[in-house]
Parts: sequence; C-alpha cells; structure tokens
Amino acid sequence: MLAKFFSLIYLVVDEMLHLKKYITYIALTIISIWTLSYYVWYHSTGATALESTWTCTGQGRSKICEFTNFCVDSHRGPFVISDKEPPQINVMNTEEKDDLWFQPRRISSHRKIRADHINETLFVYALYSPFHFSHALYNGLMPLYSIMQEKNASSASWSLRVGTFDNRHTEIDLLLPTTSKDIVLEKADVLTLKQTLPSYKPMCFSRAVVGAGNRCSLWYCDSQIPSRHYASFKSFALSQPVIPDNPCASSITTYKPDGQYKIGILNRKRTRHITNLPQLIQRLSDEVDAAVITIDFEKGCDIVNTAHVVKDLDVLIAPFGNGQGAGLFMKDDAVVISITARHYSEQWFKYVMTAVGRRIFDFNCFSPNCQEYDHELAESVLQKVGVQLKCRNF
Repeated sequence: MLAKFFSLIYLVVDEMLHLKKYITYIALTIISIWTLSYYVWYHSTGATALESTWTCTGQGRSKICEFTNFCVDSHRGPFVISDKEPPQINVMNTEEKDDLWFQPRRISSHRKIRADHINETLFVYALYSPFHFSHALYNGLMPLYSIMQEKNASSASWSLRVGTFDNRHTEIDLLLPTTSKDIVLEKADVLTLKQTLPSYKPMCFSRAVVGAGNRCSLWYCDSQIPSRHYASFKSFALSQPVIPDNPCASSITTYKPDGQYKIGILNRKRTRHITNLPQLIQRLSDEVDAAVITIDFEKGCDIVNTAHVVKDLDVLIAPFGNGQGAGLFMKDDAVVISITARHYSEQWFKYVMTAVGRRIFDFNCFSPNCQEYDHELAESVLQKVGVQLKCRNF
C-alpha cells in the first residue's frame, strides 16, 4: 500500500515537472495572442483618415499654410494624406541663415489609415534658443502667440514643435492661453506637464496652421508682430498666479522703499555687471525722488515671475543683454537704460523695445573709470592670438 502511495506521489511530481518546462511557452503564447488581439482592435477603432488639403498665403520665408486633416503619430511624425507633394514652409522666426524649412511627410491617399480625429486647430511652430529668455520670448513664443491670435485659436487648440535651434532640452515656459497639449518630437523635450510625445495611433486635426510668416520685431524678419498682440500677451502673463516668495521675487533687494518713481537695477556677472553698483544705488537714493531696488534674474525668473517683478517699474537699468527683454512687462510709459557691455553691443533690444512701446537709451562710458580688469577674460582673448598673459597685477 505504501509503495503504491509513493508511486502516485512520484507520478504527480513528474507530471508537474514535465508541465513546468512548457509554462514559459504557454505564457508567451497567451501574451502574443493578447498583444495581437489588442493591435487588431486598436487599429480597427477610429475613423479612416480623410485626404488632406492645404492653402498658403505669402511667399518665400513669410509663407503660412493652413491644412485640413493634418496628422501626427510616433512612427511617421507629422504627415498628410495626399497624392500631391505638400509645400515646404519656414517655421523659424529669425534671420535667414537660421531658417528651418519644414515639410510634412506625404502618405498616399490609397492607403487606409485609421486615426483619432480631433476637431481642433493645431499650430505648428519652431523655437530659437529656448534656454535664452529674450530669444525664447521674442523669436519663439511671441510669434507663436501672435499667429494664434491672428487665426483665432481657442482654449482647446493644440501646438506641435517641429524644430528647435540650438536645442539644449530646456524646460520651456510655453505660456499660451490653451489647455491642450504641446506635442514635441523628442523624448528629451518632455519636461513639463504641457509637453507630450505623439501617440502610437495617428491623431488627425481638422485644421493645422503651419508657420508664423517669419514674424518678429527685429530687422531680419519679413513680417512684424502687431503691438496689440504684445499688449494682449502682457495682460495674459500678468493674469497668471504667481507663487508667493518665489526665488525671482525673493531676489529683490530694496534700498529705498518710497518715491514718486520706481527704479529697478538688474545686475549680471562677469563682463556684464555694473562695476560701480554701490555708488549708483547711493546717488539714485540721494538725488532722485524714486524707490530703488535691485533684481537678480538668475534665480527662478520664468516669464510669469519676471512679469510680476517688473510690472511696477518706471525705469529698468541693466547691462546690455538678456534681462532687458523684461521691458515688455513694465509700465506702458516705462524707460529701459541699457549699459553697453565692455566687449559687445548691438541694437537688438532697440527694435523689440520700440515694438512694445518702451523707450530705451544706450549708456556708453569710455572713461577709464568704467573699465575693470578681468584677468580671465584677458587671458582667454590673448590665448586666441598666441599670447600668454603672465602678469596679474596692473
């Protein structure tokens, strides 16, 4: 009896061990069947994508095209369904050498593609140096905001970034009056809740606006941004809530709290800092009926925080460069005083400040009192011409 019992145990264990060898294969078969079923179901849902059409206005760099049934997915990227070749459109808003010509991929209309249809407008754009506050604002965001205003974008409109000049995968403060997603084509650019990658299944938009007509407020653009669009964007930015005690606001140092006017001094580093800042603060405090503050834009100053920091300023004194772009958010009759950098200057900010209605004055100091010895800068410049700097004391 006992022998029969052990024999039965042996048979059961042997059967289980025999079955165990096939468990992996059985599991893989089940997963494969499920995946195939899901794939078939997934691609059988949605409607057949319709043929795309388009019309364009403008010529050359300033061309803007509107598409119907403009699609995008993770496999093909942006594409249209047509037997005709779609146009090439410049989507960059900067000087000609940096133009970015975009052409959606063409899929033959004979192919039946099922897609999710979105009855909204998609705005297709590019960014220029988004890590740089003023370039991101005046060469990227404002042209996009302007074309969205012109084409009557709704709060449910989408956006699609198809290119970035000098992309450092920066967290983008894409401040737009929309609640929908901003589609990007690189995973490294999904850095906020606003950005998303294209879905595996095609998304086809009933309308797409491609390009902004090479518009900006600089001498190299073919089209201009209307002043009303700047005013609208300023109001929109200031309507956004600001986090109390944010790093940007916390960087403010008040030297004189009261006065008829309010003067803000933006100081920067290295070759773009004000060498006699203490004396400047003292003279303004003593001789001008104005409140005096200093600001450090290096600390958490996104668009909204920057707008709230400078909105009450009558005068902004700043070394030439990036921070002067904040003039857009100052009072409408405000003044920007630009202190020319010791090694570089241009008229870039004169154009954009004039466009937004701010007066801007350049301050050039040729006195030796305005010069400051910078050993590292001198050393790097001389090394380029084969000269070694040895003396550190002048």
